[in-house]
Amino acid sequence: MREYTLVFYRRTTDSKYVLLRRRRPPYAGLWNLPGGKVEPEDETLEESAWRELWEETGLVARTVYRATFDVESPDRSAPPVRLHVFTAEGSGRAVAGPGPEGELGWFAAEELASRPDVMNNLALMLRIVSGLERPAEFVMFYVQGRPAGVEPKARR
Repeated sequence: MREYTLVFYRRTTDSKYVLLRRRRPPYAGLWNLPGGKVEPEDETLEESAWRELWEETGLVARTVYRATFDVESPDRSAPPVRLHVFTAEGSGRAVAGPGPEGELGWFAAEELASRPDVMNNLALMLRIVSGLERPAEFVMFYVQGRPAGVEPKARR
């Protein structure tokens, strides 16, 4: 199963989250979180999250692990993946410019659910990780490319 890290970076001045409008398929044109593939032979999950945040946004922050989502597609419309979700916050001042992955934008939490050009699982993941007191694991089900449900992994 491929593993990825994602970072919900919140700007402390206005509580908006940084997103990246992806340039490359399969998510070209969609706003998504900074993140990417874990390089397990070279780094920990936290190092991967920090590296991806830095490479894609130029932002530096301490990342905090919140949750893992095993994303499954019972109709086999997409391969299973594991998403390790982190949170971070700071001033939003980048130390370097964004990388080649895409344009940066800042979005209020409510915009994550209302915009058709934002990845369709972000609002749901943010709602879940914001309410966690300690790290947790979940299974997220997709049907025809859309989130169809989430349940704690322990119940399976």
